[in-house]
Amino acid sequence: MGQSTVLSRIATNEKFMALTFDDGSDSANTLAILNILETYNVKSTFFLTGMSAEFYPASANQILEHGHEIGNHSYSHPDFIELTADEMKVEIEKCANEILYATNTTVKPLFRPPYGSYNSTVLNVAGSLGYPWTLMWTIDTIDWDGTPADTMISKVLNNAVPGAIVLMHVGSGTHTPEALPEIIEGLKAQGYTLTTISTMLTLTQTTNHPLLKIGSTGEAVSYLQQSLIKLGYNPGPVDGIFGNGTDAAVRAFQASKGLVVDGIVGNNTWAAIDSALANPPTPPAPPQTTHPLLKKGSTGEAVIYLQQSLAKLGYIPGTIDGIFGVNTEAAVKMFQSGNGLVVDGIVGNNTWAAIDKALSNPSTPPTPPTPPPTTHPLVKMGSTGDAVKYLQQSLTKVGYNPGPIDGIFGSKTEAAVKAFQSANGLVVDGIVGAKTWAAIDNALLSPSKSTNSLLENIAANPPKSTNSKINSNLQTPTKQVSPELNNNIQTKPKLSNPLANSVLNLLKFILENKDTFFK
Repeated sequence: MGQSTVLSRIATNEKFMALTFDDGSDSANTLAILNILETYNVKSTFFLTGMSAEFYPASANQILEHGHEIGNHSYSHPDFIELTADEMKVEIEKCANEILYATNTTVKPLFRPPYGSYNSTVLNVAGSLGYPWTLMWTIDTIDWDGTPADTMISKVLNNAVPGAIVLMHVGSGTHTPEALPEIIEGLKAQGYTLTTISTMLTLTQTTNHPLLKIGSTGEAVSYLQQSLIKLGYNPGPVDGIFGNGTDAAVRAFQASKGLVVDGIVGNNTWAAIDSALANPPTPPAPPQTTHPLLKKGSTGEAVIYLQQSLAKLGYIPGTIDGIFGVNTEAAVKMFQSGNGLVVDGIVGNNTWAAIDKALSNPSTPPTPPTPPPTTHPLVKMGSTGDAVKYLQQSLTKVGYNPGPIDGIFGSKTEAAVKAFQSANGLVVDGIVGAKTWAAIDNALLSPSKSTNSLLENIAANPPKSTNSKINSNLQTPTKQVSPELNNNIQTKPKLSNPLANSVLNLLKFILENKDTFFK
């Protein structure tokens, strides 16, 4: 590598600036500065000495844990132009080794000579050791000399320019922690983004993509959002607006690729995105299937077959009518949950393969699981839509009358829910949350139990009527039917199926009161 290049300002027209902090005599204010930067969500570059990392490794690690970067500031902070080339080399390498030992992080490619003192020998040695950049500064706050906070603030704000590098220190005896909040607020008010030296360096490189950050808009942001989604990071809606969701997705991507985590999409981040898109992970091939993909809204013979298959496996899809509605979707989701599949209600290759496998092993009875809380939304009085309609249909199937099936959660639906909750030992609040949904789904999977309960309730509590004659007959079911039919009913052997017995008893009751019911 050739001679290291001196940079006192980054060549850019973008309104970016870098706050940098040198470590010299001590690191007394490091934690206070870190807390202020964290408050304002600002990332910075710290130039540390090797002695500081050696004796205060916790402080060096705190800098990295807060998302900042570290550069090389020599081991013992000597004036480099007074050293031989070999002594310079020792100072730079020993600093790098101590920081690497303390933090497991390299300080390359950033080097700042103590006191900003350099000559051609310094630049040649730094370049030969892998430091292409020797960082100086645009604005020197001279905080090390006890400069008052007000003077520091005005000096920085009055001299701010795109690409500027601000020099401050972390040692004791400075007013840097006092001045820093107003410096940050003032620069942001002028429209500046404050970031690291490494991010600033990307602004000078050629790129096919524009630099993007929070507040950016347009097609480039839409492309960024689409790219993040393809790579498995969720930026929120693809709307061309770089908001908090996109910022979080960018930061997650940067962290996974070992980049500076600042949420700014410059050349390094774009390069990593382009590389990841060009080399996507190869997903496992889904099992082959002869079935079409089905989802809510699908219709036809394939849906009928799906509904029949789900019913055979113990998952109730509603009416087998070839229409993929809310009931079929709920049954699919329950099947997917019980078989370790992605629970999305879409019947693709993996779900079809699991259904076919389950059908090919009928000897093993299915044990449908309680659906996860996310299978159904929470619904209550005032809720509307398909979920309420499905609830009303389900309540009807298990013997509770919710009123008209109209997708409107009114007083009748609430009464039916409360009755169901009471009968199933749930909290009776009329709100259909995860536990109530689970009980409803379980009841749908065991319809005979619900039907028996309904018939038993009818038999034990005959309905009332405003017609006195009907009430009389209902209370005293003694009317005789034809001797032959009555004899057949009386002498019919008791059936072992409880449902059949309940139906038979109800039929007998109706026949005994046929003059009333069929008048």
